[in-house]
Amino acid sequence: MAEKLRSIIRPIPWSSLLKAAALGLLWYLTVASNLRFGTSFLIFAAGALIAYFVPPFRPRALLFPLSAALLLAAVLPRQGAAAFLLGCVFLLVLGIKDLAFLDRETAYEVLVFLFIFGGSWSFYYAVLNWISLLTAGTGLLLFSLFFYGLANALPWRDADGGSPHAPEAALSAFLFLEAGASILFLPLDHLLQSLLLFAAGVFVAVMLAKLRGGQISERGLYYGFGILAIAAGFVLVFAGWGI
Repeated sequence: MAEKLRSIIRPIPWSSLLKAAALGLLWYLTVASNLRFGTSFLIFAAGALIAYFVPPFRPRALLFPLSAALLLAAVLPRQGAAAFLLGCVFLLVLGIKDLAFLDRETAYEVLVFLFIFGGSWSFYYAVLNWISLLTAGTGLLLFSLFFYGLANALPWRDADGGSPHAPEAALSAFLFLEAGASILFLPLDHLLQSLLLFAAGVFVAVMLAKLRGGQISERGLYYGFGILAIAAGFVLVFAGWGI
């Protein structure tokens, strides 16, 4: 795994890195500032589209992840950590599109993980200000649909940028939706809820990628469930629950 991670960042994709850093800073200075949301988001979206389509190399390769990144930019909490997270997301989107990463399959998995964390954080943070279960349910359903679109490209293949095995991704999105709805009713801080859904989403995404890649086994499932249980246990301990 360490070798795979090293292969993602060698050689350093300076063009994608500079664009991603500029977009993170632009988001922080516009969307995260006190400017009107509509105006500030349009400024940021214009910058993101320019960074993606200029130069016009493989423009169709990551259109859905680009759409997901723009949606994430609209809903992320207005904080400095969110700007850093968004910069990392755009670094991976631009790097995969421009073939700047050697191991794009692993890079795309990391991108999906970042989307899961950012979406989970945004959803449970927003729930604090929502008074309607219908609104919360609609937000979670939209989140799950984007999870489906991202998961359907696991494992990443440059040839088509996706996979024909949509039923497996649909089942994964349904499990993700069920997990998100269950966690919503737990008496936990929104950050702990986000970490729980992140752990569940990563587990589902990894199992889907391994299943499609023919690498899944009974032992792998046991390991996956064990790691998920340990992560949930740590969250509950930090929440002050007894186990």
